Amino acid sequence: MGKKAKNQAQESKVSAESNQAKNLPPQGETPQMVSPTQTPQARPAVMRQLAVFLDKQPESLLELCKHFSEHKINIEAMSITDTVDHSVVRLIVDKPEDTKKMFAEVGVMCVENELLQVTLSDKPGALRDFCRQLSEAGINIEYAYGGCSPKSAKINVYVRVIDIKKTMAVLQR
Repeated sequence: MGKKAKNQAQESKVSAESNQAKNLPPQGETPQMVSPTQTPQARPAVMRQLAVFLDKQPESLLELCKHFSEHKINIEAMSITDTVDHSVVRLIVDKPEDTKKMFAEVGVMCVENELLQVTLSDKPGALRDFCRQLSEAGINIEYAYGGCSPKSAKINVYVRVIDIKKTMAVLQR
């Protein structure tokens, strides 16, 4: 792993520890919401994202996936971005604690962050309305990823924001 990747990992780790100190709900727990008719687009849940840094080699992702398979861990969402010397793999998994143990066993450095899972209608304008809601409250989306099957009526979007509590309050209005 390059020096830049290690610095990014250290910064993310500090950020994750600070988020844990905020007493946010456990992963997947949906906060108390107002009527769905008042907030038709967004239903946030705090999720734990695990990120790993992989060398840019053809076998890197394959090896990672082999470990998930062997440990019977399901990947629910994934994003891969590249930098000059490595790839950042962001994951939402069904068993985050088991995944962290697995990473430690195989010597893969893992960074944990909290982000929000927001379920939106799978229709034109839903993401725009969601972004407008956050923008009007002065909330920046640092990054996001998501998806759904073509036959689904809903889409899960995972968003990283600095202030999760403020974002949840905005979405509950």
